[in-house]
Amino acid sequence: MPRTTAADAAIAQLSRTQRSLATTRQLRATGLAASTTSARCAPSGPWQRPLPGVVLIQTGAPDPRQRLLAAVLYADTETIPLSGTKAVLTGEAALALYGVRDAGTDRADVLVAARRGLRDRSYVHLRRTSRWPPTLLVDGIPCVRPVRAASDFAAH
Repeated sequence: MPRTTAADAAIAQLSRTQRSLATTRQLRATGLAASTTSARCAPSGPWQRPLPGVVLIQTGAPDPRQRLLAAVLYADTETIPLSGTKAVLTGEAALALYGVRDAGTDRADVLVAARRGLRDRSYVHLRRTSRWPPTLLVDGIPCVRPVRAASDFAAH
């Protein structure tokens, strides 16, 4: 029978609350060594890295909502996203979470503070702002309000 550690319990909690996603910083905070994370994310390992600094704690491809949360986690590497977020989903992907028909999740527009030094990656497009909008949690993913999401979608 495998031995369960405090790190395993903390990782399981992260997995439950963040759709089987975690940042490498969160994994280190559980006590998991960076080398263990790297080994588990190797091609033959059970985990994967959908974006830099983000780990999918499962085998198989991420579902659309996992991809969107991964985008927010990538852009919000300094805090735990569900408390004190520095990144928030906007545009078409946020509209899809709000239930707007025909809104897609292939592209994730993420608002970040104007001075953040991140770059766009893969399907993640960063939108810088100096005026932080009110945010809501939609299905566990930080999003701007629907009016702002629609405005950002129309603008881009």
